[in-house]
Amino acid sequence: MPPVASSKPLIAAAAAAVPSNVAPVPDPGDTCKLLPGLFGITIQFLLCATSIAIVFVKYTFESPRRPHKVFLMDFVTMMCGSGTVHILNILSSILINRYKGGAEDTKDECNLYFMTTLFDATFGIYIEYRIVRYLTIRKVAHNYLQLTRKSVFKPKTQELADATRIATDAINGSMNMEIFSEDVEANKPVTHSETTFFDGSEAEQDDLDKQGFWHNFVLMSTSPRAWVKSLGNEDFMDNLTTWLAIVCGLKLFTILVFTIFSSTINKMGHFLLYFLEKRHNLKLLFVMIAAPLVFNIFQYCITDSILKIKAIDHQQMPMTT
Repeated sequence: MPPVASSKPLIAAAAAAVPSNVAPVPDPGDTCKLLPGLFGITIQFLLCATSIAIVFVKYTFESPRRPHKVFLMDFVTMMCGSGTVHILNILSSILINRYKGGAEDTKDECNLYFMTTLFDATFGIYIEYRIVRYLTIRKVAHNYLQLTRKSVFKPKTQELADATRIATDAINGSMNMEIFSEDVEANKPVTHSETTFFDGSEAEQDDLDKQGFWHNFVLMSTSPRAWVKSLGNEDFMDNLTTWLAIVCGLKLFTILVFTIFSSTINKMGHFLLYFLEKRHNLKLLFVMIAAPLVFNIFQYCITDSILKIKAIDHQQMPMTT
C-alpha cells in the first residue's frame, strides 16, 4: 500500500495564501519612554537648567526688582513646588500607562506627560492663583483686624467686609493702606512708614546685599538650614509648606482625573503629537524641552507673580495710636 502524503504542507500553504484581516499587535516596547536610560537622564538635567535660567532671566528684567532676599525665598519656593510636580508627573505618566493607559496603539508615556504639563500650565496655574489669592486675602484681613484693635473682640459683619476690602485692594496694589485706614478707622492717625509697601526703592536696604547675592545663593544650595536661619523670616517655612500643600493637592486631584479618563487623554495626546510618531528621541525632546520651554516661560512667570502676592506683615499693617 503506497504511503499517504502528509496534508500539513498543503494546509500551511493554504493558510499563507489567505490574506489576514487581523491587525498586527503593537509592540508595547515601541513607544516613547520618559526615562530611556542615559539619554532620558540627560534630558532631565537639561530641563532643570532651562527652568532655572527662565526664572533668573525674568528676575533680571523685573521692574521694580525685588530685594535679593525676597527673590531667593520665592525662587526656593517655586523650585520646590515645580520639582515636586515634575516628579509626580513623570511617575504618574509611567504608572497610568502601565496599568491603565487605554488602547495599545495610543498608550504612550510621552503623550500623557505632554497632556499633564499642558493642564498644569493652563487650568492648574489658574486654580493655584485663585487658592493663593483667597488664602492671602484672609490672612491679611485677619492681621489687619488684630492690629487695628486694642482688645480681643468678635468683628462685626461690616468690619469683616472692610478688612477684606482693604486686603484685596492692598494685594492688588491699587491703593495705599493709609487711605483705607483713614477711611475705615475714621481718620485715626497712622504712621506713614508703617503703611508703605515695597516699591522697589528699598533694594539697597536688603541685608543680603551686604554679603552678595551669589554668596547667599551658594549658602542656600549647600546649607539650606543655615540659610533659612539667616533670613530671619519666621513665615518662610510656613509659606513654603502651604505652597507645597497647594501644588501637591492639586496634582493628586489631576492624577485622579487622568487615571479615570486615561484612555481619552491618551488619544488626545496621540492626536496632538502624531507628527512625531515613531520618532521617540525627537518626541522626548519635544515633550521634555521644547514644549515645557514654552509652557514654563508662561507658567513660571505666572507662578512667580503668584508668589509675589505677599501677606502683609506687622510692619506693613497700619497701627492705631
